[in-house]
Amino acid sequence: MTSPGRSTLARCWIAHLVRASVARRSWLPDRLGNMIARVGRTSRHPRWGLLACTVAIASCAAEDRPPGPAETESRAPATKAVGSLVATVPGRAGPALVALEPRSAYDNEPPASAALIDQFGYTFEPPLSIAQQGQPVRFGNSEDVDHHVRVAHAETRAVVVNTNLLMDESVEHVFAEPGPYTVRCDIHPAMMAVILVLSHPYGAVTNNAGEFRIDGIPPGAYDLSGWDVAGEQFIELAVQVSKPADGIELELNPRE
Repeated sequence: MTSPGRSTLARCWIAHLVRASVARRSWLPDRLGNMIARVGRTSRHPRWGLLACTVAIASCAAEDRPPGPAETESRAPATKAVGSLVATVPGRAGPALVALEPRSAYDNEPPASAALIDQFGYTFEPPLSIAQQGQPVRFGNSEDVDHHVRVAHAETRAVVVNTNLLMDESVEHVFAEPGPYTVRCDIHPAMMAVILVLSHPYGAVTNNAGEFRIDGIPPGAYDLSGWDVAGEQFIELAVQVSKPADGIELELNPRE
């Protein structure tokens, strides 16, 4: 039995390199070129030049092909760190609405589910609520008393909802403009609620001590605003959020 010649061994080795370059993409062109050059010097067959071109093309094609799932995952950019803002509205007693509006551009996808403001026991429930611009808001009546719903912008007084509601009836509205809106019942004037419509997800309802928490905040410059139970704005403060880290509690730092 004769041993394989140098030409046969070289051919097998080059074939192995082609398969490796396509499957693993770990053979660099200069490394392949050096190996092919050594093979070419030991062989008199001109077809090695053609095979060298084939190896180079296969390597480039492997680099140009779309990455697989595992490669995509490893190349994905790191998620921007976010944190939580925990603070107390200065000199404030009683519940209120607060919003932390970013000064830089941001992406926002409003929730598809509707926010609910119900009427029961001659009250609006909840009396203070937050919705996002583009999110549906449903106003309902859960008691056997005729009610009415009039929703108006607290600053411009523009009316966006004005309808009667019998028992178990509801009306849905999508707010096109952000801002505070008052919700009233013309039949029972003592009934009132306020809904704050935001163009971003960074809002909260404070507790009776004025304390609030807003989660998922990227670092950056913001404007903190607050509205009371009558829909009147009582605070506007520049805030710098720093120390980004998932789950960390951030301080409220007014800028000079």
